[in-house]
Amino acid sequence: MSEGTLANGFTFKVNDDAYDNWELLEILQQIDDGKEVLIVKAFPLLVGAEQFNALKEHIRKQDGKVSVSKMVLCFTEIMEQIKNGKKS
Repeated sequence: MSEGTLANGFTFKVNDDAYDNWELLEILQQIDDGKEVLIVKAFPLLVGAEQFNALKEHIRKQDGKVSVSKMVLCFTEIMEQIKNGKKS
């Protein structure tokens, strides 16, 4: 299991099962190929729907909107922490 804390204070965990998901791998490859919009599909597969929704609530603005740039930043930060080997 990988876990960490984002710069905005949100704590996340990525179960080892997420790394053995072919569909997630396909989506990550498409993101690498320039289809960044697919982060929307990859994110919940990576951290699970419950954490994904909790993160959206964590960064939701007072006007009720969830910032795209903040969600992308969070995804990038999680991927970097995974890449750098933060495991429990």
